[in-house]
Amino acid sequence: MVTIVNVKFPLLALFAMTCFLLASVNSAGAAGIEEELRSLTGRIQEKINAGKRTEGDLGPELQQIDSLVAQYRDSDAEAAAKTLVMKATLYHMVFQDNARSSQILQEILDDFPDSQTALKLQARAPKREAMPIPSPSTKSLRDPTPSGPQPTYQSELRNLKSRIQSKFSQGRRTPAEFSSELKEFENLAAKYGETDSESAADALLTKAILYQEVFQDRAGAQAIADQIKPRFPHTQVAAKLGAFSTPPTGPQTTPTSQDTLVVGAKFPDFEVLDLNGEALSLGTRPAKFIMLNFWASTSIDSVQDLPKLLSAYKRYREKGFEVIGISLDTDRESLMELTREFAIPWPQHLSLPGSENDLGRKFGIGKLPANFLLDGQGKILARDFRGGGIEQAVADAFLGQLDVKKE
Repeated sequence: MVTIVNVKFPLLALFAMTCFLLASVNSAGAAGIEEELRSLTGRIQEKINAGKRTEGDLGPELQQIDSLVAQYRDSDAEAAAKTLVMKATLYHMVFQDNARSSQILQEILDDFPDSQTALKLQARAPKREAMPIPSPSTKSLRDPTPSGPQPTYQSELRNLKSRIQSKFSQGRRTPAEFSSELKEFENLAAKYGETDSESAADALLTKAILYQEVFQDRAGAQAIADQIKPRFPHTQVAAKLGAFSTPPTGPQTTPTSQDTLVVGAKFPDFEVLDLNGEALSLGTRPAKFIMLNFWASTSIDSVQDLPKLLSAYKRYREKGFEVIGISLDTDRESLMELTREFAIPWPQHLSLPGSENDLGRKFGIGKLPANFLLDGQGKILARDFRGGGIEQAVADAFLGQLDVKKE
């Protein structure tokens, strides 16, 4: 596998490479994709000319790019690969995020290795002293080694997740609307059951997470999760499933009622450790404004909001904005993988369900993500905002502080 080196290409060189990749490639959907990309490029250029240069500003366009990749992934690999080139160029040239750009280019090489676009990338990619790029897929409780014939389980899962994300972006939220995808999880479990039980168990776990996070059907999720241990008892997924399915044990603290965590109230402080073993509390992150982000790598809404949160953090950090991530994941490696993939710079605490420091239970957190914006004294200024509302809430907080100063 060719690995893209994480170095910055000169701006004009990357632009020229992109134009070359998008030109003169014959594929079944070439005419259609060229027209769609041309139209999309025009809208992006209009926003850039208007001074809009963040991921949040270009969120609708990024979403359309992902939808195009999902649309062409099965029917026209060349068109899908060309669309990803456009996304990589956008991250490099507009967002100045070379690490993310390299990951997207690596995705082309991994998912569409026989496309002309991938072949041209391989011819231009430096291959010496290459640093491995984390896989762009988000995994939940595993990193199984796929076995059996190509395509591998991981590539099939990535394809399936892409289709799910596309439907989710269109507002679809019911099992009936995902019936074909749900059936495919069962097909994957049956396909890999004999040759790669780890992957088969993972397919069922991912299906259970879909029921829990998208359909909000905990009973349905539990019913699926309960199938894993009997069918695949010796897998790592089954061994780690206790946190997913077992109620908390041991001494329990009385959870804080959500009714008390209202705007104007003070958020209770806490003392935990971050992923690096450093002390983490509201007091260790002094700032004008602090956002508590309760989330999980298995929550589609949480992951979908990450670009918006990263954008707000980059824009307001130097003005005194900080973020504390509190992950309700059941597996440390899944959280670590996602923080590497998105290059998340703020500290994270893994709040394992049922553990002594189960902050999710302590603060009565239910649906994810759950965001709280606090002032420097811990007073809640806003809550229950997400998506485009993240940057707006932070901007309003700073404007409010300026108003106070004027008074």
